[in-house]
Amino acid sequence: MLFGVDYYPEHWPETRWEEDCRLMSAAGLSLVRILEFAWSRLEPEEGRYDFSWVERFLNLLEQHGLQFVLGTPSATPPKWLVDKDPSILPIDESGRTRGFGSRRHYCFSNSNYREHAARIAEELAKRFGNHHLLVAWQTDNEFGCHNTALSFTPEAHAGFIDWLKRKYQDIEALNEAWGSVFWSQEYRSFDEVILPSHTVARDPGASAPDSMVAQGHNPGLLLDFQRYSTDAIIAFHQAQVDAIRRHSDPPVTHNLMGDFPDIDYHRLGSHLDFVSWDNYPSFEWGRAPYNVVGFRHTLMRGLKRRPFWVMEQQSGPCGWRMLGDTPAPGEIGLWSLQAAAHGARTIVYFRWRACRTGTEQYWYGILDHDGIPRRRYREIADTVETAGTYEQLWEQTQFPEDVAVVHDYEHLWSHRFQPHNPGFSYTELLQRYYTALATWGVSPAVTSLEGALESARLVVLPAYSLVDSDTAARIERFVTAGGTVIVTYRSGIRDRNNAMLEEPIPGPFRRVAGLTVGEFDSLNFGRTTTVEGAFGQDRAAVWTDSLDLESAEAAAWYGSGPFAGEPAIAVNQFGDGTCVYVGCDISPEALSTLARGWIESAGVQLSPFVPQSGIEIVRRTDGRLSYYVLMNHTGRARLVESTRPVQSYTTQQEVRRIRLDPYGTTVVRES
Repeated sequence: MLFGVDYYPEHWPETRWEEDCRLMSAAGLSLVRILEFAWSRLEPEEGRYDFSWVERFLNLLEQHGLQFVLGTPSATPPKWLVDKDPSILPIDESGRTRGFGSRRHYCFSNSNYREHAARIAEELAKRFGNHHLLVAWQTDNEFGCHNTALSFTPEAHAGFIDWLKRKYQDIEALNEAWGSVFWSQEYRSFDEVILPSHTVARDPGASAPDSMVAQGHNPGLLLDFQRYSTDAIIAFHQAQVDAIRRHSDPPVTHNLMGDFPDIDYHRLGSHLDFVSWDNYPSFEWGRAPYNVVGFRHTLMRGLKRRPFWVMEQQSGPCGWRMLGDTPAPGEIGLWSLQAAAHGARTIVYFRWRACRTGTEQYWYGILDHDGIPRRRYREIADTVETAGTYEQLWEQTQFPEDVAVVHDYEHLWSHRFQPHNPGFSYTELLQRYYTALATWGVSPAVTSLEGALESARLVVLPAYSLVDSDTAARIERFVTAGGTVIVTYRSGIRDRNNAMLEEPIPGPFRRVAGLTVGEFDSLNFGRTTTVEGAFGQDRAAVWTDSLDLESAEAAAWYGSGPFAGEPAIAVNQFGDGTCVYVGCDISPEALSTLARGWIESAGVQLSPFVPQSGIEIVRRTDGRLSYYVLMNHTGRARLVESTRPVQSYTTQQEVRRIRLDPYGTTVVRES
């Protein structure tokens, strides 16, 4: 396993470079990411390149046993390029140009900028692409960050029209798919098609990041524009990959952003040699619960169903205008081992040293502004050593993948455009089901439907709304063959064009679920409904489906409200398998109880540990034995009890009660 650091030699005097390299090496780091924001220093003016300072820095890396990742600098087009061609700048949905002064100031659809970005990538590849210390490439930096995935420039408009022509061929096919007759929005030609920009019908309740979808636009238009925008990003990335590949062989990645919603990472991931992402559990805007961070790691692993990198791992307090929490003693080490437990094979810390100037003065790293090694430096050195004791575990074990939560960006977008209820969030629903399953130590996968059906016994389809007959048939075959599938409310309601279906809910899932939804209720204005089942009494606060059972049997009932006494959850035996339909939201505690039953009925082994809040359990296997990584995400020591004999990974001694230090980690295996 490799550990590294994000470093910006252009920010510091050359007289400091060697000391920084020495300290990196002394801490056990072996990898440095460079250059992803350095375009103005690499090409001070068009066609005049200065790579000499990079050469001098690489010589120092070699002297101290360090390798490097090379970033292409297209996230920060220099001022001379913007002045030469201001058409590269993005335009927002209100028609405002987003100018020079921060970063990511370009439109993915702009062919001129795509050529400039590919050109600087190729120049770097010519000079450094065969360097013996080069481990990997990273294109750009955090595609879509700062609400830049969608652009409303003339180039984006033209690109979208071309994309629609290829997809639909005939304008009447587009009108039919979108239902453009509504509000007289029918188009006579593709050239009439608009971008979903500012309109009269703005929803005053929508938040700023969702401003595009607050305009009352056609849902089919919105979904296709989101699809097109992902394709434009992929084309932008691929242009740089093609330029690099003419001169260089090391793998190419891009640093993703966990559960970022604006880009289809499943599709983008297929164009990466390996997945990497940026993990900041605690920053200016808030602190992510450990289960959410675990979900993000698992999603990143699920994109290619292979190990991944953390290209930016938080190593200090961070923020732009204000500072987030300082990681408590032990937290950086815990975050690092959590990443490794979930499948990270390389962890690169952001950043080496807090920058004295610029927007990120408050984004601290391993060292503070004064460059003096302190507690965080020592903790990372200790973490590198600790991770090394588990190297065989990381190298020789995999994830069972017999339980899977299906994640789909087109469903995410559809729900985001029209979220049914103010309290509904597709991503939060997935995280809730993931957490309920992970509580029992089964290490659920978070992956596409294709990945889930390939290997899982238990598949969860939260709010799987966009359904066609082919998808339903695949689910039926999976269940008939003995699989267990969990389908929730707001599933089977739309076709792939984002139009509502003309059949009873859950649409094509009706046969496998053995029921229909007779009526539903969006719970607004603080209304709640009690739900009663094997979990006791619980309360729904977002949504309730009233279920008309056909072949299914009720497993929970509404205890109050307009559907009192009617089924809320039902189970249907279908072939050799089972389909469970969950018609309402329920609490994490109730969902955890249900999840245990689903896991056991699917024939998946529970972990031997008694679950408790703040303790994360990740299961890995070598095909014969199960290994469990236990992580304490609290600031106090905890005892974890095992219901079956387990052995310490490091001492091979049998243990029943395991003490975890604050933010501590240990590994055990089944005896």
